[in-house]
Amino acid sequence: AEPVEPAPVERPDRLRRAYRPLLLATLRRPWLVLVGAAAILGASGAALPLLATNFLGDDGQTTVQVTQELEPGASLDAQLAAAEALSADLQALEGVETVSATVSSGARQFAAFTGGGGSGAITYGVIAAEGTDMRALRERVLEIGDAAEGEVLVGSSAGLGGSDIEIEVQAPTVDALEPATASVADAVAGLEGVAQVTDSLQGAQPLVQVAVDRELAASLGLSEAAVSGLVAQAMQPTPVGEIQLEGALVRIWLDAIAPAATLDELRALELPTPAGPLALADVAEVTEIEGPVSISTSDGARTATVTVTPEAADVGGVSAGVARALEGLELAGGAAGAGGG
Repeated sequence: AEPVEPAPVERPDRLRRAYRPLLLATLRRPWLVLVGAAAILGASGAALPLLATNFLGDDGQTTVQVTQELEPGASLDAQLAAAEALSADLQALEGVETVSATVSSGARQFAAFTGGGGSGAITYGVIAAEGTDMRALRERVLEIGDAAEGEVLVGSSAGLGGSDIEIEVQAPTVDALEPATASVADAVAGLEGVAQVTDSLQGAQPLVQVAVDRELAASLGLSEAAVSGLVAQAMQPTPVGEIQLEGALVRIWLDAIAPAATLDELRALELPTPAGPLALADVAEVTEIEGPVSISTSDGARTATVTVTPEAADVGGVSAGVARALEGLELAGGAAGAGGG
């Protein structure tokens, strides 16, 4: 038989030579491995509160959305003046390249009595240069907003999504909703890491109320609906038909020659009755009142939303702080607050 040559001995490479002594040491003292693993696990758990939670942060965006809320019913001229003033201040900030503003009158029925205004919200888009510290820029915008007309709110940079925390406040009545919303906003405004707190309750705007005396109107051959229709026709254009012009559909509206511009002119509006023309003030009480800009309900209860804008560093920590603040908050009048995302 031929002798069998022994297999060549494979020389360990550098990697094996590096970890072999460590592996042998751990096999000789396994208790050291367990102690070390427990120490690492404990240190990781202790450092967990220091871990910032934020999905995208500023995600490299250089745009800041700004909203300026004026008094409800602010005229278009007043909004334009406020937009020009704030735009000039924003443009003067270091690092800002472009400032765009959007102003909308949002005129409604009877808007002539309040100067033709709407909700009074102006939106701005602030574009910064590359490399600008966006967090510092938002802080400077807020400082300018404190001295500007109305309330200035700074939103998230335009990107894939926001990191705002929304709290829904519910109450059976408006009287209970307003103080409850204010309590929730105050409770979360002082939390660490909160950059801004806003709520969806807007200030009251002036409205014209026409209260028809039903019995008197009926005795004159008029109904409440008929009086309301006549007032609406006198205050805003009325559609009367449509025609085709060069292949396009054109709507025809009938507009009042001299619509009422004041409460006295509206009270003097003549209504046609079987007994002859009659002033609106003879069958209805015309007054100016203040009403809400918008009303939201959920499951039959009045609702408002408190929005918490965290700083870019730690969304998760702020969310946990908001949850703790809501747990220890007692709201009166049957109101309740629930945190969202």
